[in-house]
Amino acid sequence: MGLLSWFRRRSEQKTIERVLEDNGPRPQYYVFAHYVLRDATFELGAACPGILLSDKRDEFLREMWEHASSGVREHEPKIKTDPYPGVEVIPLRAGNFPCVVLKMPEPRGVTECHFVGIVAHMDLATDEKPTEETPMSYFTLERGVAEDMKTPRTVLCEWSKDGTHSNFGDGPPPEPEMFANAIGQSLAGRGYHAKAAVHLPRQQQ
Repeated sequence: MGLLSWFRRRSEQKTIERVLEDNGPRPQYYVFAHYVLRDATFELGAACPGILLSDKRDEFLREMWEHASSGVREHEPKIKTDPYPGVEVIPLRAGNFPCVVLKMPEPRGVTECHFVGIVAHMDLATDEKPTEETPMSYFTLERGVAEDMKTPRTVLCEWSKDGTHSNFGDGPPPEPEMFANAIGQSLAGRGYHAKAAVHLPRQQQ
């Protein structure tokens, strides 16, 4: 799938070099959520939520984690990388769209993620089916700090397929349903219906 193609792009190489130098987020965690998983989401399209809600999710996420680890080690062999920490997958809804929320390990550095939200733009109210053309959205709820540089805060962000980053400012408390609802509200500003997040049934394993 070319999931490491971004490591070969000069602009993205500068990004990871800055992450390594700034001593902020743990590079492996940052790369996993902001690049590898994002790339996989847009390359797989509407098939991505299906994989994440299937019995193949752990295998898939472990593979993505190893891609992130390999990329970090390629740039800085001395950086210690962690084994796959486990990522909880929570099926929710953002407005009328299915939203798969991934609960990341507790963030430590600024810009590490509490959650990743993957949205397939298919209207559940009309029983719309996924296709290869189904648009996707990729949101993150990141750890930030207030102006005093001490008080923790969350930041709601969105990332596009081409790597464009949208920062929506203060995010909700780090709870899955509140994150999904914030995504729904953000999408509502683009003409979509928004309502409180609700749990979707998990597929039987």
